[in-house]
Amino acid sequence: EPVSSVHPAPAPLKAGKSERVRPMTEAKMNQAPKVGLRELAVVLTPLLTLVLTLVALYSSMPPIEAAQRADLLQAVTPPHSLADMNLLRVVVARYAEGSQAKVAALISCTYMLMVMCAVPGATTLAFLSGAIFGVYRATLLLQFSITAGASLCYLVSRCFGRALALWLWPRKVLAFRSEVAKRRSNLLNYILFLRITPFVPNTFVNVVSPVVDIPFHLFAIGTCLGTLPNNFIAANMGLKLATVTSFAELYDYRVLMFGIAAGVVILVPTFLGAEAGKLLKEK
Repeated sequence: EPVSSVHPAPAPLKAGKSERVRPMTEAKMNQAPKVGLRELAVVLTPLLTLVLTLVALYSSMPPIEAAQRADLLQAVTPPHSLADMNLLRVVVARYAEGSQAKVAALISCTYMLMVMCAVPGATTLAFLSGAIFGVYRATLLLQFSITAGASLCYLVSRCFGRALALWLWPRKVLAFRSEVAKRRSNLLNYILFLRITPFVPNTFVNVVSPVVDIPFHLFAIGTCLGTLPNNFIAANMGLKLATVTSFAELYDYRVLMFGIAAGVVILVPTFLGAEAGKLLKEK
């Protein structure tokens, strides 16, 4: 009902804390962001650096022997089996004996690119890292790689992925936006929950997070901490490749329990912090 001239319009309210953390409206979500030179530089600089680093690493690696090249092609050709995985492990481990740092950098850059572009097969690289570098070094390598790759995916999606995300998953994006809006005051523990649990695909989280206005720093921190248990388990499974005869034997209940415990340890403080914040607000 229009406001009559007898009743003056109410004065606009000052933007308080609740206004500042208000989730984006649907119109804002559908609106394409302005992409300037600064935004392009933020996206293209790390992306070009990654691609050029991969090219330089491939070019500087010593030539592979014909027999090893044949084994490598056999190992990476689908369908993959445990024998293929072990063959790949043997070839790469032999190749890494004289240039372990370069192989680690090559695996890391390839892993980043696969995570950024949502290319399947990153789990194979995780197993391979554990088999070649050991559990702890492989876990650190995987943590860096997956955090950097997911962050690059976030930056690309923030500039160019809004329309694609809404075209691919229109209903899921709206549902995800609603869930994020409910947890706007404690987004970090929600991101940790998404990363530790398998309910929402990581690719969806990487692409849609900037669309629903999840801050980059919370996204990066949540990704780094939340993927730690899974990366540790994958590296440990890779270490056992040479000693098992089936994929089922890769699963060690002690390592799985440790991963679950680590996930709980990561999640509990964030939930306790959120509950303490609610109590302080109520008082």
